[in-house]
Amino acid sequence: MRRKEKHVQNMLDQEKQRNDVIKKGREAIMQLTKSKDIQAGNWEKAIEQITKTVSQLIHSSLVSVWLYNEEEGKINCAKLYAAHDNSFSSGIDLFKKDFPDYFKAMLSEEVILAPNARSHQATAGFTESYFTPRDIYSLLDVPFFDNGRIAGVICCEHQGEIKNWKEEEVDLCKNCCDLITIAYKSWQFNELEQKLKATS
Repeated sequence: MRRKEKHVQNMLDQEKQRNDVIKKGREAIMQLTKSKDIQAGNWEKAIEQITKTVSQLIHSSLVSVWLYNEEEGKINCAKLYAAHDNSFSSGIDLFKKDFPDYFKAMLSEEVILAPNARSHQATAGFTESYFTPRDIYSLLDVPFFDNGRIAGVICCEHQGEIKNWKEEEVDLCKNCCDLITIAYKSWQFNELEQKLKATS
């Protein structure tokens, strides 16, 4: 009887945790939706706000936004937030020719859910050069789009141990991708406007 009660209590605790994540996620999305930087396409500040918020909500130690460059066959890290020292960085390039399995999965426009990223078919190729030096074990990639085509991904990476990504965490990233798309479109429009002004 005690074992059954303990099982029921564990289920109730898990449901409470899930509901807490969902509630906090909704509140965070609401705040981000009001962000002037996201609406106005202040790209650097917008993705800093988004990556840091995601990291805090799902307890992922590294959260980044990558832009896909079809012409050059690569993705570029536009912004990476590291929770351990509350810092931002950018600039890493990863090329299709070096990681064909990952790019095939990414370009399928599906979520890449890899609790054990070092053995997952799409991500195992990163193990030696990327995961091991950074102590990364788990990865979650969610795509965002521009005019119906993939523009990039938001990438959550967990260090030190395997993380089993939860459905509500994936949903939160999907919602944040909608905000990234808004910021991205506004940013692209701003860039185009500046170019037109410069040539007029």
